[in-house]
Amino acid sequence: MSGRLRRSLVVGLSCGMLAQPARAQDMSGLEGVLSEAIVSSASKRSEGASSAPALATSLTAEDLRKYGVRTLGEALDFLSLGVSTSENLSGGEVGARGVLLTGDRGSHFLLLVDGYAVNDPLRGSSTFGAGAGIPIELIDHVEIVVGPGSVLYGSNAMFGIVNVVTKRAKDYSGVRVIAESTLPISLRVAAGAGSTFRLLGKDGEVTTQLEYYKQEGPALFFDPQNTGVDRFTGQPGRNTRDGGSTGLWGGARADDTLHSDSPSGLLRVALGDTELHLRATRYRHAAPTGPGNFDDADTRDSETRVVLGLSHRISVSTLLDISARAYGSYYQTKSNFIASRGVVCPFGRVTCDFVNEGEASWLGLELQSTWDWFRDGRFVTILGTDARRSSVHATSDTVDVTTRGALYPSPPALERSGAIAAGYLQQTWTVTQRIKLNGGARIDSDPRFSAVVTPRVAAVWEAWDGGTIKLSYSSAFRAPSWDETDSGTARRIKSDNLQPEHVKSVDLSVQHHVGTHRLLLGTFYSRWDNLVEVAPLTDAEAIAAIRNGETLVPLTPGIRLTQYRNTTEVRNYGINTGVEGSFGAGRVSYGFNVTAAVADKIDDAGTTRLPVAPRLLGNARIAAALFQSGPTLSLGTHLLGPRPADLATGFAPSPFAPTQLQLRLTLSGDVPKLTGLSYRLLANYVAADRGPYVVGPVTSAIPSQTTAQLVPIDRFRTTVGLQYAF
Repeated sequence: MSGRLRRSLVVGLSCGMLAQPARAQDMSGLEGVLSEAIVSSASKRSEGASSAPALATSLTAEDLRKYGVRTLGEALDFLSLGVSTSENLSGGEVGARGVLLTGDRGSHFLLLVDGYAVNDPLRGSSTFGAGAGIPIELIDHVEIVVGPGSVLYGSNAMFGIVNVVTKRAKDYSGVRVIAESTLPISLRVAAGAGSTFRLLGKDGEVTTQLEYYKQEGPALFFDPQNTGVDRFTGQPGRNTRDGGSTGLWGGARADDTLHSDSPSGLLRVALGDTELHLRATRYRHAAPTGPGNFDDADTRDSETRVVLGLSHRISVSTLLDISARAYGSYYQTKSNFIASRGVVCPFGRVTCDFVNEGEASWLGLELQSTWDWFRDGRFVTILGTDARRSSVHATSDTVDVTTRGALYPSPPALERSGAIAAGYLQQTWTVTQRIKLNGGARIDSDPRFSAVVTPRVAAVWEAWDGGTIKLSYSSAFRAPSWDETDSGTARRIKSDNLQPEHVKSVDLSVQHHVGTHRLLLGTFYSRWDNLVEVAPLTDAEAIAAIRNGETLVPLTPGIRLTQYRNTTEVRNYGINTGVEGSFGAGRVSYGFNVTAAVADKIDDAGTTRLPVAPRLLGNARIAAALFQSGPTLSLGTHLLGPRPADLATGFAPSPFAPTQLQLRLTLSGDVPKLTGLSYRLLANYVAADRGPYVVGPVTSAIPSQTTAQLVPIDRFRTTVGLQYAF
């Protein structure tokens, strides 16, 4: 070997050896870029999750499948950071960062499907369980923006935004049939399809799924409650239609009132830059947890939701994009509450059916322009307007459950309509490759109260390779619903000068990635003001309301009346941390999220811990592909720390739900030798027997009942699911 060749070889080997760390670093950086979730809900434009102006995460369809997720609420519990649900047997409740406002019907999260609001026009409510009617197989990914988000979206985004993005036709082609059962209490059957086409010289696609869900049971046991002497009759209370005046509620299994069913459908059609969205669901459900008659089959609720949207996007030039979105929403609800106890139904030995019905709709138009001033994404302005006209109708009646005759005159029906308008502005600026700024504000005008302005500013600094520091200030509001501001029922008088709720938050986080592994550590402080609650009237206030004609309910001993009021403030602070990643060429994936937070409720009674809200919540998960083309085995866990019960007054000690640990083992894959057929097998176990909700009529200590009963939990279930694609 010549000297020149030896020298060349030494130099080449040396350069190769020196290049190895650089190549490894480059590969790690490339893996990090490719593995980062891309989100669009935080800024209404695509960006990496670490660059978004808020804590943003994305849950993929693959995550939903392999971890045995059946509903949107379960996706939040097992996969998200800082968000969790709480089971109350009536569709569940949802909270974030240690705050949960029980009884809010999901109105503090803005829930979107393909960008269209699910929150209804009557009460602003949403649901995240089986009644949501969101087909899990049709979900491409779920974007979760945690923290106040009204700057681009307006009302309801106080906890944040959950945006469900459905699959395109290329990812859902052909026809699919699905059957899944949680044995032996529920069954879900569905059929979906996706296809592409060409029309008028443009590419088009259609995706759709229809499904039906039905649940009967489980028949949970409820301990007996002694309601004592009825203040109206002077005898022990009646808690069934036909039973005697025993004063006892419960003491048996509830066989008739824990059930639900929900037919639903979703259709998306796209042609060029125009897109049509249609979603409809009907949700009928009942639970044996209320203060009325025990296990009465006629106590129930039903909800119907229809959402229609049409959008069109015009790319004027590399400088300007314009989009228009017309949308409409219809909501109808009916509830029946059955009670025989005289203090609730003060008409002798009759049984009352309190019937509340409502329907509401809105039509709106949103126009948005996006200005890319340097045509390279460095300096982008979004300017938009949103106008909406809504109308509501609601009635409240009290009738004899047997004769259906009115027991006293109904309060005036709610008939309202009005228009709201909003404008918003957002500016993003990539100052350098490592520094990004985001600022904006929105103003909402509603004739019921003064205009509301919600600003947001955020700064993102890539302080080192793979490391990002993010600081933000954000705000949000929730407009009180028409039902809260203008409606009264037999037992709830109309509110007086109700104002919007507000939240302001400061967030600081550090994120770091190494290859496909990501770490997040963050802290936050938020202040909630003017929270709306159903407040009980004092005896003097109730007497005055009856005498002033604010309700037509007769004056009886122990009468209980309520009113919506701005009563509460909440101070909330804590930390978030999360780790996720994969190894073994992606065959093994894992994740771990924890939130520790304090939420204190401040009202006229002083400062107390917010009921139902956990101070510790989180999840952990791991999944592995067992063979090259074999099934995937996963274990998911969801943790909620001890939680004080709601509606608990005077009990000693105060009732607390214990720490709740939920474990889910899932096996999923393709059935061998049967092309197109796949399966999911789930086993779910909950290491707690009670949740943080006081059930039954005794919600404060009385001489005959000094302890509270908390809602029972269905602890173990297995689920079997099959899907056939052809």
